[in-house]
Amino acid sequence: VSTPQDALLVILKSLMPACLFNIIGFGSTFKTLFPASQTYCEESLAVACQSIKRIQADMGGTNILQPLKWIIRQPIHRGHPRLLFLLTDGAISNTGKVLELLRNHSCSTRCYSFGIGPNACRRLVRGLATVSGGIAEFLAEGERLQPKMIKSLKKAMVPVLSDVSVEWVFPESTEVLVSPISTSCLFPGDRLVGYGIICDTSLYISNPRSDKRRRYSMMRSQESGSSVFFHSQEEGAGMESWNHSRDSEGCCPAEQLDPLSHRAGTDVKVSSRRRAYSTTQIADHEPCKKVPTASDPGTALVKNPLRKTHLQDLQQVSPEPWQVDFQ
Repeated sequence: VSTPQDALLVILKSLMPACLFNIIGFGSTFKTLFPASQTYCEESLAVACQSIKRIQADMGGTNILQPLKWIIRQPIHRGHPRLLFLLTDGAISNTGKVLELLRNHSCSTRCYSFGIGPNACRRLVRGLATVSGGIAEFLAEGERLQPKMIKSLKKAMVPVLSDVSVEWVFPESTEVLVSPISTSCLFPGDRLVGYGIICDTSLYISNPRSDKRRRYSMMRSQESGSSVFFHSQEEGAGMESWNHSRDSEGCCPAEQLDPLSHRAGTDVKVSSRRRAYSTTQIADHEPCKKVPTASDPGTALVKNPLRKTHLQDLQQVSPEPWQVDFQ
């Protein structure tokens, strides 16, 4: 293991000042150099270099799942994205579980994996990098590890965006559900996609004195505690742009199909807009669950629950009042 040792020493001495690091050796069991990630300084660097020089390939088989669970349980520090450099020369029997675990925490952990020698499992090495947005490298017999690790380190140490917030501005007469941000850091080349569901609530708030408006306001205030966005803030703005886009693109189904809305003849006067925020919450982060797809192994035998509904059950469903009115 002299070549990996030399490469690790070079990588360790190339880290940025004030970053956090730790070293974990794994086999049948695993050992951590520090009980928690340490700040990079002269003292911690000296301890790490001495530990690397004493590394021996004597820890038995390959068990990645347990050390990976330990890593994920460690707290995430703001401004310090978790970058995992994994070196392995073998294969494991639970590759699927390892990939699933890292996929569920890919928003906070990025893996740069290195397969050393002909016995390294290509599915494992490539999969770890793919599900987390990292890079996979393979080394043939006699090939040097240092250049490939330096290449991955340069890509990993580029400046990133953290504490990302997305601000949505929408009219007061709407209620919006926005998607949470699914990553704690944005690396160069990453794409952040956000979604919002907008519902027109003008029918509920058209009459300021109606009991329906009071019930709606109470409902919205109760639901705001579990909402994905912060409490709305009002700002003075007109509704011309919103009305124009809504008329051109189509309105809510309830507004299209309910004839009562056309008979009422009431004008919705709203002169303010609200803001909603979608932001990263590292302290309260929960792993995103993977949605099974037809291409995943083992999903072919799972029946679609929607197919259990019989036709006669659907025929017994009574129509909505607006459907009867419209007909």
